Amino acid sequence: MMDEDRIRDIDEANMLKDITSMPDHIREAAEISKKVRLEGPFKSIFSVGMGGSGIAGELLGDLVDRVPVFLCRDYELPKFINKDSLIILNSYSGNTEETLACAKAALKTKANVLVITSGGRLLEMAKKHTWAFVNIPSGLRPRASLGYQLFSILCVLSNSGVVNLSTDIGKAVEALEKGSFKDKAIALAEKMKGRIPLIYSSPQYSSVAVRWKAQLNENAKIHAFANIIPEMNHNEIMGFTKLLAEHYVVFIRDEQDNKRIIERVRITKKIITNCGVDSTELVLKGSSKLSKMITAVHVGDLVSYYLALEYGVDPSVNHLIDEIKRELTK
Repeated sequence: MMDEDRIRDIDEANMLKDITSMPDHIREAAEISKKVRLEGPFKSIFSVGMGGSGIAGELLGDLVDRVPVFLCRDYELPKFINKDSLIILNSYSGNTEETLACAKAALKTKANVLVITSGGRLLEMAKKHTWAFVNIPSGLRPRASLGYQLFSILCVLSNSGVVNLSTDIGKAVEALEKGSFKDKAIALAEKMKGRIPLIYSSPQYSSVAVRWKAQLNENAKIHAFANIIPEMNHNEIMGFTKLLAEHYVVFIRDEQDNKRIIERVRITKKIITNCGVDSTELVLKGSSKLSKMITAVHVGDLVSYYLALEYGVDPSVNHLIDEIKRELTK
């Protein structure tokens, strides 16, 4: 690993501090959202958000099993939203145009609305229309604010009786603080260097695989791809027949996954090894599903960060995303 001076030269905005501050972000999220409650019950939840704000909804969908969670990554809301629905409008900046378009559409529904934001026009709308909201701290890259976004949502849903995760939240913080992740992340980043990462998980952790993929995209500035097992066994596995580039596979799995999925992981790993592709298994540990998910997310965040350093790119800068936003304003 490179020396500290070189790291500071690359990571000018100190993204590492933002990543490793997640336990503090979670604690603060619990504090600022403790008085926010919603009037349920809800028969459906629609999570609206893009990019670093959208991933909170993905993770929420894998955590909540009492109510179906639908993801909205568009300018329009689904037509089947009704008075028994909860719409979660999540935009870290408060100015994401797709989320603002859905916010305007929400006014035409009878659904309940919860806003998670650090400010901007979305916060103004929440106050104007008396929507429930959590005003999280500003100053971070959206993807580095996941602790605030996800746990603000979880705390509000817990306050409102939609989920029962109050003890799990404390365990998740403890798992992050007691875990030793740095060396594992550095070693995995070194193995990934020069290769295209492929992230595979079981369906119950698909959001974790998506987070890994997105962090590798944004922090390390490389292509990466995510899929689930068993689905990839029915199509993507054939791509290992004719490899057009070097790949590195990460299997994210839980010992409590379906036994047939565990067996499929074993077989898939054997096949790709025979095809000349290296891989790593990340076996999830923790006392709750939330703890397992958030520690796996944290490892992925660190891997993407150290891979950015390996490539000599600033993990905080997203020049191409910013270029698209500038072009759209013309």
